Amino acid sequence: MLLDWVLSLVGIWALIRYLLVPSWHRWKIKNSLHYCPSIILPRLDKNYDHIRRIPSRKKDKKEHKINLYRLKCSCHHRNVHRMYSPPQDIRRLCRHLRKELERSNLLLQYDEITQAIIDHRVRDMCYKIIQIRGNDVAIGFHPKNDFVRVYSRSRGEDDPPESPPSGHYEKFTFLLSQEIWIYGVPPPDSGLIIAAVADLINTCRDQSNIRSY
Repeated sequence: MLLDWVLSLVGIWALIRYLLVPSWHRWKIKNSLHYCPSIILPRLDKNYDHIRRIPSRKKDKKEHKINLYRLKCSCHHRNVHRMYSPPQDIRRLCRHLRKELERSNLLLQYDEITQAIIDHRVRDMCYKIIQIRGNDVAIGFHPKNDFVRVYSRSRGEDDPPESPPSGHYEKFTFLLSQEIWIYGVPPPDSGLIIAAVADLINTCRDQSNIRSY
């Protein structure tokens, strides 16, 4: 009798742990993709459509299999958190794909703003590129998080104060709830960027609330 009861509990636990929880997690990820904008990368040459074996950084004798053309990797993090992103979505880039793109000198296939996002490890759920005074500005965020990453050009040495910035792309971090820039360093045209960030995130939050019902 006791053994039957224990086996029933183990069976229920296994059902929840290995079926219901993964199913709920997959549904949550897929649902978020409907309201979360992102960046679609240009596809690399067909010559890169093959498997590369990359040694694991943490475990001896373990390898990860990657395909740069299809942006696929066999690592656990990539499979759990990135596999439901659309093909060529920047969010597919796990550490192994990013490092292999860099090692193969393929980052130059992407524009400067995309390179800046990849260089900072593609850590956000949502990405949106907007235009501020003729320049592309990328916004990286999560609808439920107040920290926002902004990828914007810095001001060049010879830029007049009233002109759009022409320097390299840099990452700036904005705390939406307090409307402050982390480390006190704002990007050029920060007032225009803050207004665009607030509008974008409020729209995504409204959409996510609708889909959660």
